[in-house]
Amino acid sequence: MLLKVAAIWGASLAATGPVRALRVDLRAAGASCRADDILASLRLHLPGLTIAEGVGREDGEATLALRSGARWRLRIRVAGEPALERDLPAPGPSCLSFAERVALVASRYLEDLHASGVAAPLEPLPPPPPPPRWHLDLSAGATAELGLVGVAPAGALDLGVHRGPWQVELSGAWFGGSTVAVVGAENTPASLNLGEQLLALAGGWRWSTRVGALRLEGVVGGELFEASTTGGLLFHRSSDTAVAPFVGARVAYDFWLWRGLFVGPRLDARVHLGSVTVDVDGVAPVTKVADGSLGISAGYVFL
Repeated sequence: MLLKVAAIWGASLAATGPVRALRVDLRAAGASCRADDILASLRLHLPGLTIAEGVGREDGEATLALRSGARWRLRIRVAGEPALERDLPAPGPSCLSFAERVALVASRYLEDLHASGVAAPLEPLPPPPPPPRWHLDLSAGATAELGLVGVAPAGALDLGVHRGPWQVELSGAWFGGSTVAVVGAENTPASLNLGEQLLALAGGWRWSTRVGALRLEGVVGGELFEASTTGGLLFHRSSDTAVAPFVGARVAYDFWLWRGLFVGPRLDARVHLGSVTVDVDGVAPVTKVADGSLGISAGYVFL
């Protein structure tokens, strides 16, 4: 495939000054790049020219040609001047960035010719930035959990990946549980023991800064609640469990300590899809519809 862009000069560059018109030949361009994208980029970088499609064959014309392949070949030629040749990456799904690169090379070449009358060597364009890499995150933390009864200590473990501004992670938490003194059968002393565990999938936006990264994530998962009694009469000891799905949100900030090591606070809030009730014999049922945790975690970013 051949794409030709012809720049028509009123006379030679050195003798008569700037280009007055630019004619663009796109008859052999195919479907890889739209004519509108190439023309728009040229008009943006060469605003002083009259730019239109066509073929120019007058004296003093500059011709830009592109040949497709694994890497595209760019060639700019002006009569009486050394030709400029350069390899360019093939256009991606959108031709906009490719058209911008072509127009930038052409404008720099023509500006150097107009300024000196000699084709100055061009410095290589900087390579395009590499695509974002996948990173593996592993962290562990200690939190204060607002559980079924008051506040209880908890431990958390997270395994996730992030790429660019997006992050997803699998989270687990084990709560230390709470114990409440109750009165069992026949007024004997007893204890109500409450525990919770959860498994969740979190995902959302990650914004990197100079000192760390802010994370705003949505969370879905399920919690397992357990209740049991100890003490009292033997035949009145009992237990109950309940599993509840939930949705929630997480806000965290990871401060960089050294290389991939980080530490920072994290706040979680969860709302259960329906109230959660655990009920054991001889003790009033315990019910809740929401909970949350606030803590600190430390971890490491691999890769």
